[in-house]
Amino acid sequence: MLRSVSRLALVAAVMMVSASSLSAQKAQETAPIPSQITSAKKVFISNTIGDDLYSNDPSQVYTAFYAAMKSWGRYELVSSPANADLIFEISFREPVVAVAVTGSAANVPVGGSYTNPHLRLVISDPKTRVSLWWFIAHVRQPLFNSEKSLDQTITDLMGQLRQTTSKE
Repeated sequence: MLRSVSRLALVAAVMMVSASSLSAQKAQETAPIPSQITSAKKVFISNTIGDDLYSNDPSQVYTAFYAAMKSWGRYELVSSPANADLIFEISFREPVVAVAVTGSAANVPVGGSYTNPHLRLVISDPKTRVSLWWFIAHVRQPLFNSEKSLDQTITDLMGQLRQTTSKE
């Protein structure tokens, strides 16, 4: 009887170690990058509507991103979504994240608001229109104050894109 209890305890211990080992392996695995992203050759860049409140040129972000993509050379840039393997939808967003109604919140004066300006890139499959991946690069300084700020934000976004597309 003692032997059978010891065997049961041993089996239970082995099962628990195996289960925790499998859990640890699953936690370390990363989800796969959609194969369309790593195998694509041609990209259409879409200037998606955003919150370009401070720019006199609504194509400013699109133009800067297009130039960065062209300079990178990873994908052939095409002028029609029908000829593309992927669609890259770029936009500038500036959602309000805090409003001070009374007192003050996060250095926002009463009646003022705090925004979170960022560039958003969504990668979609042109055949299904399914979003495959997205990236966000936060603007470190207000976009309307500096071309350098836009350039740095585009550089951050391109770094994320390069890192993701290199995971084949």
